[in-house]
Amino acid sequence: MSKKSARRRQKPNRWWNYPRPNLGPIHRWIPSWRIVLAGILGLVLAGVVAFVTLYLTISIPKPEAFATAERTTVYYADKSEMGTFSEYNRTSVSLDTLPDHVAKALVASEDATFYTNNGIDLRGIARALVNNVKGGSTQGGSTLTQQYVENYYLGSTHSYSGKIKEAILALKIDQSQSKDQILENYLNTIYFGRGAYGIESAAQSYFGVHASELSTEQAALLVGIIPAPSAWDPAVNPDRAQARFNRVISRMVKQGYLSQSDADGMSMPSTITSGSTGNNQMSGTKGYLLAYVRQELVDTGQFTEAELDRGGLKIYTSFDPKLQQYAQETVDNLPSSRPDNNYVGMMSVDPRNGEILMMYGGADYMTRQRNTMTQDRAQAGSTFKAFALLAAMKQDISLYSRWDGNTPLTIGGIKVQNYDGVSRGSVNLLTATQHSINTAFVSLNEAVGPANTKAAAIEAGIPADTPGLDESLTNVLGSASPRGIDMAQAYSTFANGGATVPNHAVVKV
Repeated sequence: MSKKSARRRQKPNRWWNYPRPNLGPIHRWIPSWRIVLAGILGLVLAGVVAFVTLYLTISIPKPEAFATAERTTVYYADKSEMGTFSEYNRTSVSLDTLPDHVAKALVASEDATFYTNNGIDLRGIARALVNNVKGGSTQGGSTLTQQYVENYYLGSTHSYSGKIKEAILALKIDQSQSKDQILENYLNTIYFGRGAYGIESAAQSYFGVHASELSTEQAALLVGIIPAPSAWDPAVNPDRAQARFNRVISRMVKQGYLSQSDADGMSMPSTITSGSTGNNQMSGTKGYLLAYVRQELVDTGQFTEAELDRGGLKIYTSFDPKLQQYAQETVDNLPSSRPDNNYVGMMSVDPRNGEILMMYGGADYMTRQRNTMTQDRAQAGSTFKAFALLAAMKQDISLYSRWDGNTPLTIGGIKVQNYDGVSRGSVNLLTATQHSINTAFVSLNEAVGPANTKAAAIEAGIPADTPGLDESLTNVLGSASPRGIDMAQAYSTFANGGATVPNHAVVKV
């Protein structure tokens, strides 16, 4: 053997045998099948380790705030619905209240293997990956469970890492929740367009019925437009909606959920006019009631704005719809010649328990978002005289005591006149009240002390920080400017025999 051959037939000197000895200058750098196989096995092992690690370390998070959000409903005293509070138009329903064809239409349209897969579809993921690599529109290859995870737990996840996390969570969810639970949560959170989240809101927005009343055709249309509900709404694109409807019906037949003969007799159902979902909740006079209820609950410190919007609460109020109607009729019958800035407010209170039975805060909340009863102020005028009477009785001054009712009259250096210019001579407090005699009441106020009249007003229910509430001699003539609701509170104290019960509209939550 030549020295040259001896040099070329070297023994491997590295355990991985690379670069490969005894080969040419190019071939020696080409990995052997052993190295290639080891590399593939290494990658597979690394992938398995990474997957197991992620599976063990990723915990099921709390649902997204939206996923548990439900609109809050407010009711009148007779249990009829007044309106709702909602950040989203969404009401949850139980799966067992829905017709079977709702779930069947959904499964047929979105995930035919839903009842047999383990939460993910490997072929769908591979197909989506190839499409994405080719530059097509981003796809997720998602099963119903993956879509459910995205909506209920993660929010929108479009990155590859997000999709990996989504798939792993889908596997864990599939192991921890029943298929019916997944379907129920999916149907209650998916967006159907028209501002409607969940099957119940969608049924009402598209067909004006409850989800429990959906027909097979209606269910097929709703689930058919899930991938692009706003674009495929029948009111926006009837041809596309028709195609999606036909697709769902065809798949239901293929899956054995529907007979061909039944399918042949079906046609795309008509939908109601697409309109605003909740934007008119605050319109008209009831807007003032809803705003008041909301503020009353927030002011208790027991509810936040978010809880009212998302908590799915049922709020029962004391507002009587018949009394509200009477108030409306009363305002409608006022002279049409009233000035534009003449705002009307009314309130009726049950003094025994403080429940507000009627409140008229304005004609249209969407036009003027200021409640005449709870936000506007006006001088109390002669309604304030009752507090001087209260101060007098607390000092054992009789209602039959006599006072000078002539006009004009100088009292404490102040010239006082009766509003009607009539002198009525010596009168008792009952007569002075009957005719609202200014001179008699200012004289009374001088006797009891203006500070005591002010204190009596506060004790009855007038807030101490009311503008104009002072200790001047003429405070009895109502120079203070309380709100209408403050006067209602004070006078209900009188009507309740002197016991103050805070006025409120919320009876039960």
